[in-house]
Amino acid sequence: MIEIAVCDDDKAFLKEIDTILKKQNPFGGKYNLTFFQSGMALLKNTKIRFDLIFLDIQMPKLDGIKTAKFLREQGNNAVLVFLTAVSIPSTETFKVAPFRYLVKPLTQANLSEDLPEIFDEVIRRYQTLLIKCGERLHEIKISAILYLTINHKSVDIVTDSGRFTTKETMRELEQKLSPFGFVHSHKSYLINLNRVSALKRLSVTMESGEELPISQPKAVSFRKSFTEYAERKVGILK
Repeated sequence: MIEIAVCDDDKAFLKEIDTILKKQNPFGGKYNLTFFQSGMALLKNTKIRFDLIFLDIQMPKLDGIKTAKFLREQGNNAVLVFLTAVSIPSTETFKVAPFRYLVKPLTQANLSEDLPEIFDEVIRRYQTLLIKCGERLHEIKISAILYLTINHKSVDIVTDSGRFTTKETMRELEQKLSPFGFVHSHKSYLINLNRVSALKRLSVTMESGEELPISQPKAVSFRKSFTEYAERKVGILK
């Protein structure tokens, strides 16, 4: 069951988004929807581990940005969607890795593209990669993978919880992972664009703080892929 939270101080809006979600019927109807009217109320929730959070930025006392920072500090990795009445988000919002921004007022028409992509992202984070490491099989959550790198005749898969070494080729792994936003920054590195925190001319910084190389031959194509990915994340601001 997918757990969805909507946090907004506007009661009328809570009813509105409830109606929209019922019409969309995401996840085959297998979801629970919980409403909060303040960031503090959301933070006090300890019973439900949410998979998707719609969070209003402009709220009294504790705004959406500060609420999101506290959530991330608590280890909450839910797909985060900011709700905003302004068309240009503060740069502060990027620090909490939101997946999307939705501009109010929300309507079925202007959400026809955005909501399916948001729901797909929730599903994507549940996707796993089955790999063989020596004699053992490991199931790794794809969203937990930071990058892959060639290690002699093996490939190291670097994740939030550690490093896994497999004899599968980089080409084989790229075919499995490219649909999930994995792109080469270098012939020896396959990067998860969802886990990039900063991009320089010839290097990329991951959420782990590691700085990885971008080769000259890959520089243009990698930057293009990253730009397209970033535009999709904030593409609703149009």
